[in-house]
Amino acid sequence: MKISFSNNKNSDATVKNNIKIPYGNAKRIFPQLKWWLVLIIIALPFVYFSGKIISEWLFVRSPGTIYLEKVVVNANEGGTIESIAGKRGDMIAPNSLLLTYKKIIPTGRLEQIALLEAEKNALATGNIGGGTTADKNYQQISAISNSVAYYEKLRNDTGALMAKGAATRAEYEQVNAKYNELKAALAAADVTPVAAPVLSNEVRKIQVDESIKSLTKFLDNNAQINTGIGGQINTILVNVGQTFSAGEPLAILAKTENVYVSVYVEPEDFKKISLGTGAKVKILGSNRTVTAVVVEQPISASTVPTGISNTIYPNSMRGINVFLKIDEKLNPEEIVDGLPVVVEWN
Repeated sequence: MKISFSNNKNSDATVKNNIKIPYGNAKRIFPQLKWWLVLIIIALPFVYFSGKIISEWLFVRSPGTIYLEKVVVNANEGGTIESIAGKRGDMIAPNSLLLTYKKIIPTGRLEQIALLEAEKNALATGNIGGGTTADKNYQQISAISNSVAYYEKLRNDTGALMAKGAATRAEYEQVNAKYNELKAALAAADVTPVAAPVLSNEVRKIQVDESIKSLTKFLDNNAQINTGIGGQINTILVNVGQTFSAGEPLAILAKTENVYVSVYVEPEDFKKISLGTGAKVKILGSNRTVTAVVVEQPISASTVPTGISNTIYPNSMRGINVFLKIDEKLNPEEIVDGLPVVVEWN
């Protein structure tokens, strides 16, 4: 028996026993792609987080939210809600109707007006008067003193309502002017003798007429409240049929003419920011970028709200609160109080 060995084996993977194997070159491509895919999947998180960390070192970014300035609408007087013209989220123009209500007429108001009307008629017929000149001078001073006391109380009440936002400066100035006028009349009557017996009646007539006018204008039962500003209805605090009192808040409006951003800046980055510093604001809801500028000197620091921080490893859980004013007009869907944003500082 004869045994022989041959070293002429073909190392070409595409040929076997001198027979060409079709597509032989592609038989290991899929395993190679599979391993490359596995490597990419494993490396992707590492590359992503490494890029985030490097980006945070190179660029100053701060989390924040859209902020809309709020205005509270207070009641000038007591009443009962009849209808509400808008709902939460509605956009409204300046001086738009907000709600209607029926006034609550104070107890005894009609009786008070009736007594004043009777006194007015008595003064007109001359049934009140007589006596000596000294008596009439005393009556005149007493009548003006009562008027001064009435308007002094009305002025104090109107001032208190104005401080709460339930009365306007014009209403206060009107009452204050009448108070000063009567004080001047009281001072003049105190030193000036009464020249004619009817002077006391004439002064009292003026006082009674003013009192009747002041009380009668509140008898109209139907009233309405208009918005002084335009913007968005943030909250309605009352319901139809609900009774409210003077000075009570009825609604909260959000000003949309100027939109602000409330940003939380890390302490080590604060030295790079000052009044007038510009920034780019990325609105996460629309992925649009707008420009803004710092408009208030920062005065406080607070905890960064959960869910808006985009920093992987924050150096501090508290940030310096900075307010920026957005320079560009936002789309209606972007004007959302509390909408998260990311601020990139210039």
